[in-house]
Amino acid sequence: MSHVADISEGAQWVEGTDRPHVEPEGVEAGQILGFVITIALLVVLAIVALFQYTDRTAQAVLTEAAEEGVYPELEEARLHAALLLAQYEALDGPGERYRIPIERAMQRMVQEAPVYPEAFYAAEYMATYRRQ
Repeated sequence: MSHVADISEGAQWVEGTDRPHVEPEGVEAGQILGFVITIALLVVLAIVALFQYTDRTAQAVLTEAAEEGVYPELEEARLHAALLLAQYEALDGPGERYRIPIERAMQRMVQEAPVYPEAFYAAEYMATYRRQ
């Protein structure tokens, strides 16, 4: 008996293959790749959803804390800013510069605005804002 005959005599051949003890593969690479891509997309979507949830939750907690007065410095800064926007004050000294309430400043800007803005603004600026 030769060595080759021993291998072929004792080997069990699987139908559809030319090698002993090898079964045909039933899963294609395309199926595996599709499965991996699907899982990766699901993981990415879960991460995005988690970040959105934590961002909304953190924003809600911060808003609630600010409204409840947990941050007294924030409330103090808001009150100080509102006070600065609503009062008159000499900034540099008498006759130099003054702070006026924001509503009054807007009224003055409207009153002092040029009637013919073409004479006041540069031609390049007015070219984009011509009246139709």
